[in-house]
Amino acid sequence: MTGGVLLAGSYLINVVETSCPRWSASSTVYGESVLILVVGVVGLAHAYGVRRFGPTKYALVGVVLAAASLALSGGMISACNERSPHVRFLTEVVYVLSFAFLGVALGFVYFSSIECLLAAFPRRPGFASGVCSLGYGVGGVVYGQFFLALEHLYRRDVIDVPSIFYSAGILTVLMASVSIPFVRRPVHSPEPSKASKASDNPKKGIARWVIKRPKFWLIYWARTVVLLPGWGITARLKDILIAAWHHNENPPIELLSGLVMGFYIGGRLLWLLICDRVGGKNLWVLTTGIQIVSLGFLPWFMYHTGSWGCYASIGALCAFMLAFSAPKATVAAFIHDIFKLAHLVTLIIGYLSPGAGIGGLVGPLTAEWFFKRFGNFEYFFYTSCGLLTSGLFILTCI
Repeated sequence: MTGGVLLAGSYLINVVETSCPRWSASSTVYGESVLILVVGVVGLAHAYGVRRFGPTKYALVGVVLAAASLALSGGMISACNERSPHVRFLTEVVYVLSFAFLGVALGFVYFSSIECLLAAFPRRPGFASGVCSLGYGVGGVVYGQFFLALEHLYRRDVIDVPSIFYSAGILTVLMASVSIPFVRRPVHSPEPSKASKASDNPKKGIARWVIKRPKFWLIYWARTVVLLPGWGITARLKDILIAAWHHNENPPIELLSGLVMGFYIGGRLLWLLICDRVGGKNLWVLTTGIQIVSLGFLPWFMYHTGSWGCYASIGALCAFMLAFSAPKATVAAFIHDIFKLAHLVTLIIGYLSPGAGIGGLVGPLTAEWFFKRFGNFEYFFYTSCGLLTSGLFILTCI
C-alpha cells in the first residue's frame, strides 16, 4: 500500500497536468517531492511514536490520514479551473499540502511495519528490511496497474480525475483493512518500554553519541545522493521512456514501464535473499557502482545512437532500477554493519530518513529543471553520476 500511494503523483502527473492546465506546470512535481520529504522527516519521531502508541494504532492512524489526503487531493483538482486566480492559487497550495499530509500518513505505516519486522528477525536485519521493501515495491506495481486502468477510463471520458483519487483512497482502506491486523510486534519480542538494558532507551545517550560521530553525517550525505537520481528518474519515468524510444512511433509506455518497474521489484527480492550473506555495506558499494555505469551510458544510448539505442536505453534503465532498489531494501543491514548497534537500528533509520526525504525532494525537481532548461535529461544523468561518485567514495572509505 505504502509503495503504491507514494508513487501516486508520479503515475498521475500527466493526467493532473491535462486536467488542470491553469495550474503551474511544477505543482504535481512539488506535490510528489514534498510527499517524499515528509516521509523522511516523519522518521525522526517514529521511534518515540511507536513506543508510545504501539505499531498497530500508529499504522491505523496513517491509513485513515492517507485516505483523507487522497480525497482532499481529488477535491482540489475538481476546483482547479475556477476563474478567480486567488481560488486557483489556493487549490494549488492545498493540493501540495495534501501530499504533505499523505507523507505523514505513509511514514506512520512504513516505519510501523519495519519496526515489527526487525523485532521479528533481530539477527537478520537485511532480510527484515528486504521483506518490508519488497512489499513496498509490490504495492507500487499493484497501484500502478490500478492507476493505468483508471487513466484509460479517463482518456475515454468515462471518469474524471478526482474520481481516480477517490478510488485510490477506497483501495487504500480496503488493502489496509486486511493488512493492519498483522502490523504488531511478535509475541517473543519485549515492549521497548520494558526492555532491561539501559541502552535500549534512546534517551540514555547512545543515540546522541551516534549522531555526533562524523561517520553518521558522511553516511547521511551518501544515502541522500545515492537515492536522489532514482527519485528523479522515477518521477519522470514516462518522459524518460518516451525519450528512450525516440526512433519508434507510438512507444508502448505501459509495457516498458512495467518492464522497468519489474526489475525494480526483482531487485528488492534479489537483495533480500543475498544481503545478509554479502553484507549491507558491500552491497551498497556494488549497486552504487552499477548506478554510475548505467547512468553514464544512458544519455549516449538515448541521444547519440541509432535505432538500436532504444533497446540499449531500456536495458540501462532496467539495470539502474535494479541497483536503485538496493539502498532502500537493505538500509537496516547497512546500518547494522556500520554501527553494530542492533537494538538502535530503527532509531538510526529514523535519523537518516530526512536525508532520503531531501533526495526525494531535490531529485524530481532537479530532473524537472534540467528537462525544461535543455529539453532533455542528458545533463541530469551526468550530474547524477557526479553525485553518485561522491557517495561511492564515502561508502568505500567508511
